[in-house]
Amino acid sequence: KAEGKKIINDQRCNFLDLDPRYFSREEEEWSPRPTEEVKEIQIGAEPGQKTKVGTSLSRPMEEELKNTLRENIDLFAWSAKDMP
Repeated sequence: KAEGKKIINDQRCNFLDLDPRYFSREEEEWSPRPTEEVKEIQIGAEPGQKTKVGTSLSRPMEEELKNTLRENIDLFAWSAKDMP
């Protein structure tokens, strides 16, 4: 028994970090993966402003998605300075 310390909750929790740069082999098995082939599309004016979309989208649907993403480009955080 530790003096002056109080255990509030002793439950065990499992967390999955969704940043793929830091996956362990075990986490890699449970990591989110695309369900189909994807391709990279440019949605902003800067070279790094890209995202990935599924290759099974019809051409009209892909264009509609691109337009929606471009209309809302200000919602993306491309770097830490873009975050509130």
